[in-house]
Amino acid sequence: MEDYGVRQLEHHAWYYANSQNRTQPVAGRHPNGWGLYDILGNVSEWVPDHHHPDYSVYPADGVAHRTNSRGTSRVLRGGSWLDSPRAISPSARQRWQPDHRNYSSGFRVALTVEINDMQL
Repeated sequence: MEDYGVRQLEHHAWYYANSQNRTQPVAGRHPNGWGLYDILGNVSEWVPDHHHPDYSVYPADGVAHRTNSRGTSRVLRGGSWLDSPRAISPSARQRWQPDHRNYSSGFRVALTVEINDMQL
């Protein structure tokens, strides 16, 4: 029997089984509960955190974990078009050097929007 999570993943993310072995146009799958597209899969997202194997060093307030070392590994999150369902998760992270480049990693352009004095 097929796993419920994998069935949902099929509707919301690009991964190795549905990507035709390449990145896909934005919004080609259903949005998540907040109306956001492509949060998981398609490309692994570079985030500003410096990698550390122990989560206890990461700030609880969501600020990026940074060290003073220039050579410190960085973090890629979310999984990509070439990953298995297990790697397509907000908690999935990979460790790479800052100069690492490939066809399955990228970044997200984000914008803070203020509507009626409320920041989104």
